[in-house]
Amino acid sequence: FLQDNPCLTPNSLEHFLDQVLEANNYGVSVLNNSTGKWNWDFTSSLFFAATVLTTTGYGHTVPLSDGGKAFCIIYSLLGIPFTLLVLTSIVQRLMVHVSRRPVQYIHTRWGYAEQTVALVHAVILGLIVTSCFFFIPAAIFSALEKDWNFLESIYFCFISLSTIGLGDYVPGEVRHQQFRELYKLGITGEYGQLTYCG
Repeated sequence: FLQDNPCLTPNSLEHFLDQVLEANNYGVSVLNNSTGKWNWDFTSSLFFAATVLTTTGYGHTVPLSDGGKAFCIIYSLLGIPFTLLVLTSIVQRLMVHVSRRPVQYIHTRWGYAEQTVALVHAVILGLIVTSCFFFIPAAIFSALEKDWNFLESIYFCFISLSTIGLGDYVPGEVRHQQFRELYKLGITGEYGQLTYCG
């Protein structure tokens, strides 16, 4: 680029790119020559809060002011342990009904060996969990996100549920997405809960 534009110095280009990246954090799109108010609207803020509490942290939206950064630190220090505690207690209560009771019921009702029932139950439960947390959401994402194929959608599901959160794929960030607020709200609820459950 510098060879094609000899009037531009490397320092000027670096300064320009810094401004472009900073403007992007404020919701200004250089590519579309527009400013999006959606960067910190309610659903985007809720999505940000969920990614902080679940420690996924995609990094595509960040607090820019000193007050926002201080609040984020306090919110994380209080919110992450509390969220972990609440979701852990929910999972403990669900595990009795999802894992132990079905095995005990089949063992006592039909007399199959408990180890065999437990193994079959674990395989079936694994298939259900994989379908519900990876394949079905990936199919939905690949249908709703125009630029994502099925592999990219599976990749996003894995990166999100493992709380790696690289931020290279973030759903609902296309400017003209239909029902964007509802879509972001659904993603926030689903992945906020599944990150700790998974």
